[in-house]
Amino acid sequence: MPSELALDRFVCFGDSLTELSWGENGLGASLAFLYQRRLDVLNRGLSGYNSDWALPCLKKWLSPKGSDEPKTQLMTIWLGANDAVLPGEPQHVPLARYLANLRAIVALVRDPASAHHSPETSLVLVTPTPYHPEGWLDERVRRGLPRTHDRAPERTKEYADAVKRLGQELGVPVADAHTAVMDVVREVGEDRLGEFFTDGLHLNQNAYAAVVEEVKRVILSSYPEKSWEAIPMLFPHWREIPNGALGPQYATADKAVAEASAKRVDPF
Repeated sequence: MPSELALDRFVCFGDSLTELSWGENGLGASLAFLYQRRLDVLNRGLSGYNSDWALPCLKKWLSPKGSDEPKTQLMTIWLGANDAVLPGEPQHVPLARYLANLRAIVALVRDPASAHHSPETSLVLVTPTPYHPEGWLDERVRRGLPRTHDRAPERTKEYADAVKRLGQELGVPVADAHTAVMDVVREVGEDRLGEFFTDGLHLNQNAYAAVVEEVKRVILSSYPEKSWEAIPMLFPHWREIPNGALGPQYATADKAVAEASAKRVDPF
């Protein structure tokens, strides 16, 4: 059985945009900072995966219905950057099947008949972000690939817009990462689009910061009771310990902190 002190979870599920988001200002890193001592933020990003390949992996990751494992309170679903590559590319998933896969992911959690039904889990769909075509062509060359386009900006935007429509259909809030990134790009000029990516496709800290703010906005507006401000921290603030906040089993710690406080010394 899990410890009664185990934290519930915030799962970040997606492709490389999720996997790499534990870097500076990344989505995962920022959420882990916000939810420290509140939820364990888990990286479930799969670099290079499309929704066809990611769906069966999620089935293996999700806890079975009725499990006594810590609950997943929040989950971001951020797929589409790879699905949206041009037809004929190995990662391409047609738009209709991409949306069907997202519906299946949502149903895994929401459908009472699902083996992974989790009524506690609040979902956030995240749209694929834009990319910088010339920067990505340069990266393809660095990887030993032909300097030819394997994706198109208008196709990525089409998949992003479809996620927004699907969210309305399913009643799942959507973090519009595509618009969030383009908004900060337009502030400096679209000719500087390349400055928001590490390689033309993957986001740098400035682009991630825009995505983080959009995801935070959605959580605060759609799930305020699960915001980093609302969920109580594990264990009380240290200044409450001298008042017996930890209980009699922590008498030694209570005494040590009380003595330090009396001397106006911060024990931490």
